[in-house]
Amino acid sequence: MGFFNNGYVKNIVIGKNVSYVNNDASDLFARCYNFNAPVTIRNGITNMASTFNGCINFNQPVTIPDGVTNLSNAFNNCRKFNQPITIPGSVTNMATAFGQCSELNQPITIPNSVTNIYSTFSSCYNFNQPITIPNSVTSMSSTFYFCSKFNQPITIPDSVTVISDAFGHCDNMTSNITILSRNITIARNMLFGKNNSKRINIIVPAGSNTNTVVMNTSASYSLVGKSITWKSDTGNNCRYNAAYNIYIYYI
Repeated sequence: MGFFNNGYVKNIVIGKNVSYVNNDASDLFARCYNFNAPVTIRNGITNMASTFNGCINFNQPVTIPDGVTNLSNAFNNCRKFNQPITIPGSVTNMATAFGQCSELNQPITIPNSVTNIYSTFSSCYNFNQPITIPNSVTSMSSTFYFCSKFNQPITIPDSVTVISDAFGHCDNMTSNITILSRNITIARNMLFGKNNSKRINIIVPAGSNTNTVVMNTSASYSLVGKSITWKSDTGNNCRYNAAYNIYIYYI
């Protein structure tokens, strides 16, 4: 637990003989609301789940050591955090890693080891950096939810099967979304709350399960969370809904 839920901690000096139990730094500074001091995470740590979760004033450089596998909620709700950061190739779980980091706008590379990016950048209101989704990821549920300034082209690899809420409330999104996966099973609310004055082009594999799922018209499963109808533009190999300003092209 470390200093969990200690709103008075501002600075900490950890002696050289102090070690982490079972190589686990989870919750170490969680909810230390005022904490904003340099931290060194030593080699050998494997779990950084919620390490700085709720440190709303934390904005210090952090080196994540190679060997860490779990970054779920690691910087969640670190509202002032905006530091360059490198994710090592050992990490597999980045669920909500930077959720609610409202000031974050740094280049981040997701390594090929990562499978879970659920809500990784959700409510990162200022985040607008190019992102490559690796072919190891299986679910993109809520990945960029409420990233109000995000406007980068995204290619969704063939490993991904779930894209629900992925770009919900991305108010400035006009960049192309290219879906290479032919086996998307859930796409509901992918564009929930989109800005209908902004046009979005989605490229999908023709004749695939992805095509069927993305084109769902029901309120429960559609891209926008409401009933939607599609018109055809056969000349451009496209179907579209002008009201929502969504255009789907086939490859």
